[in-house]
Amino acid sequence: MKYLLFLVTLCFSLNTFAYNEKHFTPRQIYLMKLAEKEGAKVGFPKTIQAILWQETHAGTYGPVSYSTAPIGQKAYCPMQIKLGTARDVLVKYKMPIPKTEEELLVKLLTNDTFCIKLGALYFKMLHDKTKNWSKAVLAYNQGLGGMRAKRDPGDYVKKVKKVLLKDVREFNRRYK
Repeated sequence: MKYLLFLVTLCFSLNTFAYNEKHFTPRQIYLMKLAEKEGAKVGFPKTIQAILWQETHAGTYGPVSYSTAPIGQKAYCPMQIKLGTARDVLVKYKMPIPKTEEELLVKLLTNDTFCIKLGALYFKMLHDKTKNWSKAVLAYNQGLGGMRAKRDPGDYVKKVKKVLLKDVREFNRRYK
């Protein structure tokens, strides 16, 4: 399993380059457009783009979080979704659930549409629960338990707002 994660991470790393002021990579363009499409389905196209950008710079950081958490507790795919969160979203929206954690993990790591759709549905679920955009953004990053603490130690919400106003706006201006 560790070798699979290493190979997938290596492939993404070789295929993705950092964003600069004048250029989005083809993969970033693809993921940002996909985020806008899936976000529109839940009523938050630009928010989903901003979360995608804040989490992984639209796939630049690779498909697995850099946390020291064990394999099953890490966040995966460009939207940085944990396996438990993925299962919760699949159950809530009555979507087919892979039989094993390994199948779910492989689907998250290899299917960008699945990943971004889950991220968009997760944000919608959080927004429906909190009835507040900022609280839903914070909960996306920290979970509902972290959001209830009413603190944002990493200024995640401010960062997402900044991305929304700068990077997402710039992307949509260039690639519409």
